[in-house]
Amino acid sequence: MWDRDFMHPLDAGHKTIADVAIYLLQQTALQVVMSPYGVADLDLLLEPLPKPMFPDNYEGKNRMCVYGEAFRGVVASAPGWRFIDEGKPGKRKWGFVTDVPGSVLTIKLDTRRSSQTPVGPSGNRMNVMLAYLKSYVNMGQAEAYCISGCSCKPTRLDGHHKLRQSTIFLARLLPSEAGECVIGVKVSKSTSSGKHKFKVNGIMVNEYTGNDVTTRVHEEQWLHQMLTINNPAASNESKPAAASAEKRVKQQEQQRQQQQQQGSRMQIQQQQKRP
Repeated sequence: MWDRDFMHPLDAGHKTIADVAIYLLQQTALQVVMSPYGVADLDLLLEPLPKPMFPDNYEGKNRMCVYGEAFRGVVASAPGWRFIDEGKPGKRKWGFVTDVPGSVLTIKLDTRRSSQTPVGPSGNRMNVMLAYLKSYVNMGQAEAYCISGCSCKPTRLDGHHKLRQSTIFLARLLPSEAGECVIGVKVSKSTSSGKHKFKVNGIMVNEYTGNDVTTRVHEEQWLHQMLTINNPAASNESKPAAASAEKRVKQQEQQRQQQQQQGSRMQIQQQQKRP
């Protein structure tokens, strides 16, 4: 059903997911035929939505996910950077690239919260995930930080790793609210590879709550574990280390499934209480 990373479905998993969607459409069509839309349905539209299955799990309205050519729309300035495609036909890999230390890429965002999502432990902040390339040759280091309009803790980025793969990694910033928040990515003079190439591929933004289910996505250690599990030969880690990483991932998946089951039970109980 699932790949070894416990996130991506295999062919059987895709078929199962498709069957669930088709079944829902079939059941809905059957219900419309057997019970045509009427006054009772109009009354239901006036009722407020039920509370989220998980506490305070409200939809964040100020969201953004831009990659590829769409990423250019939020970049305010890029002196010393080039917007290039390092991919192949059908497999585009657009991004801003530089190998000049001191070059600053500036990104302009709206980081104002616009929904009733709960405030995280760091206050009224937005969750900004910066996508950048990590590879095993020629990659440099950079710092992501808030320049103006907002404030956040700077994040150190290293585009070099020992894993013999070129992979997109995510780094998290938690900027304060601002109608015009300017974020910078500055290439450092320091390097662990001897070179200074750095590539920024895109950015994702959503309202930070402090307990979102993607909390670990930005952790390089977790992503490194996933790559090690799927391709142990690409890593210098020992087999016991890879096995330990796989065990941790399985435990996290079990916890996630338990939370989903608990949420489903709560939803059923709420439906049973309705008159």
